[in-house]
Amino acid sequence: TTTTTTTTVVPTTTTVAPTTTTTVPVTTTTLYSRSLGLITTNNSYTAALNVGSRDAWMFAGVMAGELIVRLTSSDLDVHLRVYDPSGKLIGDNDNTAGTNSYLKLILCTKGDYTITADGTKKTSVATSSTDYTLSLEGGAATTTASLTAYLASTTCS
Repeated sequence: TTTTTTTTVVPTTTTVAPTTTTTVPVTTTTLYSRSLGLITTNNSYTAALNVGSRDAWMFAGVMAGELIVRLTSSDLDVHLRVYDPSGKLIGDNDNTAGTNSYLKLILCTKGDYTITADGTKKTSVATSSTDYTLSLEGGAATTTASLTAYLASTTCS
């Protein structure tokens, strides 16, 4: 007697779940609504600000330079901010001399800095935009002695 054994091979199916990739949304912070260009020291600039917007002015800063920035308006409670070349906030003022703003800073690096201006209406203002004035002074040491004094009076990180 002969015995025959039959082996049947059954194919198997493997199901692989599709891979889903979730992209994390990129969030960016907008520093300003409009750029009004490059400004220079020892000058004043006037512009009309749309309430709820933020204007930006750029200037070329000098390392270890002492900078004074004034932001004034008769109709707005103005807010002044200064950012270093990397975009880091290095100065912020909302109330000096009533509703005007003032900053005195030592610049730690050479490069293009950004000043932003925004504000809220004083109660007597009925318009959606009003004038402001930005004044920029300094930003450069004038003598070796003043440079030494600047560096001794501040800590740059």
